[in-house]
Amino acid sequence: MIKVTKDYIIDLDKVQAYIDSDAWESDSGPRRAKDFKEEDQLRYSLDGLLNDYYEDEIKELPEGKRDQARLFIEDGLLVAGRRVGMLEGVEKELFKVDDQLLAALLDSRLIRVENTHLGRSFEVSHDALVDPILKSKRERNALEELEENRQRIRAVRRRLAVSSIVAVVSLALLGLAIFFYLDAVDSEEAERVAKLESESRYIDLQKAQLEGARARYQSFISSGQQFMSEGTYDQAIASFNRAIETIDYFESDTDLPTPRDSIDNNGQEAQKLLAESIEKSGVGAQFNALINRGDAFERRGNEYLVNARTEFNKALALGYNNKLANSRLVGLQGKLSNAFEKFIKEGNTFYDAPSCSDALRQYNQAQRIKPITDTKVLERIQECKAKL
Repeated sequence: MIKVTKDYIIDLDKVQAYIDSDAWESDSGPRRAKDFKEEDQLRYSLDGLLNDYYEDEIKELPEGKRDQARLFIEDGLLVAGRRVGMLEGVEKELFKVDDQLLAALLDSRLIRVENTHLGRSFEVSHDALVDPILKSKRERNALEELEENRQRIRAVRRRLAVSSIVAVVSLALLGLAIFFYLDAVDSEEAERVAKLESESRYIDLQKAQLEGARARYQSFISSGQQFMSEGTYDQAIASFNRAIETIDYFESDTDLPTPRDSIDNNGQEAQKLLAESIEKSGVGAQFNALINRGDAFERRGNEYLVNARTEFNKALALGYNNKLANSRLVGLQGKLSNAFEKFIKEGNTFYDAPSCSDALRQYNQAQRIKPITDTKVLERIQECKAKL
C-alpha cells in the first residue's frame, strides 16, 4: 500500500494483480528484474509498473469512454505537471464525464474523492501517479505525431512519383524543407494552444469555487437580515459570523492571489451588519459572539487553532470578561504547541515520501502558528517550492 494522507490509502491490489498476470510471467515462471534486458530495466521499476497500470486501467473502460477519461485525468486533474482538485459537477460541465465513467475511475483507484469545505472534489490519487500519467500522454502523442508524419511523407511521395527524376529530386528537397518547417511551426502552435486550454480550464475551476463561496456568503447575509428584522440579534450575529467564516474557509481552499477581496471586498456588508447587530445587542453579545466563534474554530481541529486564537484575542480586547478570555487563550496555547510539532513532523514525513505538495501544506500550517526557525526544515521548504 502507498500512504497518501493520514486518512486516505491507495490499495494497490489491482497493481499486484497486474504483476501476477501473464504480462509479467514467462514460460519458466514469474519474471524478476534480472530476467529483463538492460533496456527493459526501467519498465520493471515502480514508474514503469505504474505507467503500465495506468494504461491497462484505461483499456478496461469501454472503448468510447477511453479518450474521454484520458482528457479528464491528463488535462483536467493535472495542471502544469501538478495535481489539482476539481469540484464535483465541474467534471460533467467541462469534460462530459457521466456517473458511470466517474464510478469506474474511482474504482480503478486512478482518482480519489476528497471532502472539502466547498464540497466533494476529485483528484489524481497520489503524486506517484503524476509522472507515469504524463509519460503515457507524451508517448501516445509522440506515436500519433510519428504516424501523422509518416502519412504526410507517403502522400508527398505519391505526388512526386508522377514527375520526372529531376523534378522528383528538386521537389523532394523543397517539400521536405517546407514539411519540417511547417511541422516545427505546427508543434509550437499546438503546444501554445494546449497550454492556453489548460490554463483556461484551471481558471474555470477557480471561478466555480469562487461562485460557490459567494452564494454561501450571500445566503448567510440574507438569513442574518431576516433575524434582524425579527429582533433576534443573537441569531443575526451568528449568521453574519458564518458569512465571515465562509471567506476564511475560501481563503484556505483557493490559490487566488487576493481571495478575501473577491467576496464582497473582504465581507464589507457582513462586517457592517455584524457591527450593527452587536451595537443593538450590546457589548456582552459581541464578547459572547467572539468566544463562540473561537470555540467553534477550536473544535474544528489543528488547522483552525490560529483562527481560534485570533477570536479570543478580539474578545480580550473588549475588556468585558478578561478572566474568561484569558482562560481560553491559556488553554489554547498547549494545543497550538502540539499542533506546531505535529505539522512539522507530518511535513517531514511527506517530504521523505516524497510528496512536496503535501509537505508544503503541513509546513505552511506550522508557520501560521509561529515562525519556523529550524534550518533543516527551512531548506526543505525552499527545495519543495523549487520542485513545484
